[in-house]
Amino acid sequence: MFVDRLKEFKNSWTFEGVNVADSALYTKDNLIAMREMKWITRVPLTIKIAQDKISNIEAHQWTDSKISGYKMVEKESDYGEVKQRWLIVESEARKKSSIEQVNKQVEKQKEKASTSLCKLSQPNFACEPDVKMALEKLSNSFKYHKINNIYYQKTASKNRRI
Repeated sequence: MFVDRLKEFKNSWTFEGVNVADSALYTKDNLIAMREMKWITRVPLTIKIAQDKISNIEAHQWTDSKISGYKMVEKESDYGEVKQRWLIVESEARKKSSIEQVNKQVEKQKEKASTSLCKLSQPNFACEPDVKMALEKLSNSFKYHKINNIYYQKTASKNRRI
């Protein structure tokens, strides 16, 4: 639908410019339909190939921008069978802010994990495998943490039958 409007716009005007759109434009079908047009859009990070390209950038590949605090790297892609040039830009201020956000999330999750672990240590378990299973389940529920260095302490049951 959006591409049809762009084509209609292009046909009704002598337009030799570049179309700029938000990331909603970036779908395989739209890219194929816009093969003959010039366009710029942000590539959504929900696309696996974008995640891969960003996570595989090595430190030496970055080029400092003329704008202080920014660096960039150019990558090629053929997503949607359309040859593209991607410019990946990193802002030091944005990176710092993102790291601070992650640190806050990690600390918050650490508090939750500690509370959950305290709650887990209160019930009495019938046997060691039950404890291991409960700890593994709890550990798997953590996003940023893992339970390790586990010590068991056997205690006598208070409800013994004679």
